[in-house]
Amino acid sequence: MSEFSWWANTQDKRLSREIMNKSWGERIYTQQALRMTNQMFKWKNLPDTIPERIMEGYLQTCGQIFFTQAKGEYYVFFGGAGSYPNVYYEPTEFIVSNPGLNFYETLKIGVDGVLIRNDSMSMGLLPMIERYAKQMVENDISILDAQHNMRIQSILVATNDNAKKSAELYLENVKKGELGIIVGKALLDDGGLQTKPFATAGTSNGLSQLIEMHQYLKASLLGELGLNANFNMKRERINTAESELNQDALLPLVDDMLAMRKNACEKINAMYGLNIDVEKNSTWKD
Repeated sequence: MSEFSWWANTQDKRLSREIMNKSWGERIYTQQALRMTNQMFKWKNLPDTIPERIMEGYLQTCGQIFFTQAKGEYYVFFGGAGSYPNVYYEPTEFIVSNPGLNFYETLKIGVDGVLIRNDSMSMGLLPMIERYAKQMVENDISILDAQHNMRIQSILVATNDNAKKSAELYLENVKKGELGIIVGKALLDDGGLQTKPFATAGTSNGLSQLIEMHQYLKASLLGELGLNANFNMKRERINTAESELNQDALLPLVDDMLAMRKNACEKINAMYGLNIDVEKNSTWKD
């Protein structure tokens, strides 16, 4: 076996295992979505100690972070908000545990720093992204099963060991791209080997529906994230008005996230005399 053939064979086995591995699939879909959403906003005048990529990653996955000074520099930390609630039953303290800075503190919100929310409910994007990721992984597995079923045009039924061995050899040769031969005409004459039709027109239709479902799930996720990935279940053409029906639905979450970031910028700038600002970025800016 050549080096490339060995690699290709290994990759085929790995890919099959990973497609059927739900945890792996969900993780990949989630990371792909977060890789995209990391570019939703453009920050201006952030301190050098706060990478924009890290800040957005913390916000979107943790739901809220804390901006403060530590060791004479500005940082953002993820942690736990709690303690005795204020008049609106919101947390008043933020607990930080950062081994990298040897910084372990319970900080007062609004006094020792500023709480930055990803959204008004501090949910982050993970709950929504993971929900769609789970559904898309289930659909991926269903598509793979449908593909396997479409590959089977008929079922070989063996009633004795000779027929079974001959059928196995036949199938193995076909997989290799070689002509397959059933050994012994008597195997067919005496009923030792029979064929039963398997694939039906419904199998193909089911695969088409699964592909449509995948497109629908992906478009729905992108729509909730504020990107227009129009998907219409109609089989015929759609008019301009129909194609623009979902435009207004794209805005609320992104606008909510921007509002929370703007609000935090105002508080940070007032507390520390900075000039941090944020705006929509990339496709979301349009």
